[in-house]
Amino acid sequence: MNKGKPILILAGVVVLAGLFLWPKLNDPNGGAKEAWANSEIDCLASHSQTAQHIHPRLAVFVDNQRIEIPAKTGNVTGCMAEVHTHDSAGTIHVESIDPDKQFKLKDFFTVWGQPLRKDGYEIEMTVDGKLSADLEELILRDHQEITVNYKKIGQ
Repeated sequence: MNKGKPILILAGVVVLAGLFLWPKLNDPNGGAKEAWANSEIDCLASHSQTAQHIHPRLAVFVDNQRIEIPAKTGNVTGCMAEVHTHDSAGTIHVESIDPDKQFKLKDFFTVWGQPLRKDGYEIEMTVDGKLSADLEELILRDHQEITVNYKKIGQ
């Protein structure tokens, strides 16, 4: 048996494995698209051909300090999540090719990469100025005004 043949085969396997693993290891999106897919949030290549496009607004406070929602939340290389932001004003863009697909507040927090519930904090949420206990299950609607206020327990 030729002693060089096993080494050549091993080298070929290593090269092929590298070609398949490189994109995952070098993913600048940090696995965001995978997390979104696991939550049934699709990626859109662009704004064209969407059958749904609504704009709820979200304000988040922790101990009465406003937390800025980053611009371009949900926008990664080659993909825009169905729930995303363009700027840091708090407007959530909800877009889908499915006109009947419903999105919940938890979907946006998944895209943002932030937990909706925080250990050591109680949450008060208002929707259009009225207290709401829906939290994760709140269905996002056009022109909704959502405020999530976290207060440290015991303060």
